[in-house]
Amino acid sequence: MLAFVWRKILAGGVCATWYPIIRGIEGIGLVAIAFIIQDPLHTVCLIVIVNAMTFGLFVIARRFWKRPLWRGWVGSRWPADSCRWLLCPSSASP
Repeated sequence: MLAFVWRKILAGGVCATWYPIIRGIEGIGLVAIAFIIQDPLHTVCLIVIVNAMTFGLFVIARRFWKRPLWRGWVGSRWPADSCRWLLCPSSASP
């Protein structure tokens, strides 16, 4: 539901299509993780959620990069998001 709101908010700009799609994938993963309790599938849902959150930050950072007033935020987000993605890999160890 929130993906439709994001689509209206971001209309006419860069990332107006991909950010809502990624948020929708994240929402579906959150709903799925509530109903799927088997460990392997539960972990797959968790991987989808974490990756969607990370990719969503990259996508919205791309949008703000086009605006000069937001470049400071983007400059700090790219390294921070990259570190989070590298330090918290999406693979589960037994």
